[in-house]
Amino acid sequence: MLGDRVGRSLLENADPAVLAKGRSRILAATGERRDVVRWRNRHVRPDRTTGWLSIASIPLRDRDGDVTGRVAFGLDDTGRRRACSPCAASRRMPSARAPEGPRAVDRPPTPSRRRAARRPAPGCDRVDAPRRRSSQHRDRGQALVEFAFVAPIALFLIFAVLEGALLLFTIGTSRFAAGQGAIRDAELGNAANADTQAIQAIRTGPLGSTSLATVTEIDIYRLKAQSNGQLSVDATAYNRYRLDGSAISVTWQPAVRNVRQGFTDFLGLSITYQYQWASGRLLGAAPMQLSQAFDVRLEPQTY
Repeated sequence: MLGDRVGRSLLENADPAVLAKGRSRILAATGERRDVVRWRNRHVRPDRTTGWLSIASIPLRDRDGDVTGRVAFGLDDTGRRRACSPCAASRRMPSARAPEGPRAVDRPPTPSRRRAARRPAPGCDRVDAPRRRSSQHRDRGQALVEFAFVAPIALFLIFAVLEGALLLFTIGTSRFAAGQGAIRDAELGNAANADTQAIQAIRTGPLGSTSLATVTEIDIYRLKAQSNGQLSVDATAYNRYRLDGSAISVTWQPAVRNVRQGFTDFLGLSITYQYQWASGRLLGAAPMQLSQAFDVRLEPQTY
């Protein structure tokens, strides 16, 4: 049956000794009840050229599952062997895929034949290995280039988010400190140490203890109500202090802040400070100059 299935042109070019050896192997596999047998061997053609012959045999079974015969397929494998000639001499030749050919019986393939059909055709691993290594090197190089482009943008966004959060915290802290100082000064009224107590409340609060901001000046001044309801600063009643409580200039003494019942007077407190950029050393940015003011009505001291 081998001679009927491998094809006349292949039989004419194959070595009879090679075909006889293949036939004996197929018969031995039938006796051992093996499913698929693959075999290949080198042979000399009539034109004195060397070729490779691949033969695969599949058993034929009856309804009870007993092997009644075998079908063999032949394939001239010379072209593929020549393509893989750089690595053929240094390793064993992998088993070949069963070639396409006619079937003796038109029946659905057995599980073993389906597994054989799904098996990929063998390739030359040693020829493809340099290509895979080159592709891996290209992928790593592409990843490094992409990281070089993306990393500065990602770091900038991270620093921007952190810096913005610290700046908002400092602004909120200064607003709280100005309100606490102004309320403390308004409650004390014409007490001699009213300004001193207000500055101490700022110095011992969150703004005086944080390292993100440096208070450079605290101003306490009188506000005059206009006919349209707006408040304006009275330049003749304006006190300037440092954070430690030392006076820069004082023109509005706390003792003269004697507000009588039925009259209205207002006090303003302004804090001037510098915000120190947390990333200033990396960006080389100078400190930001900021100020926060708070206005409050003075409490009556004479009833």
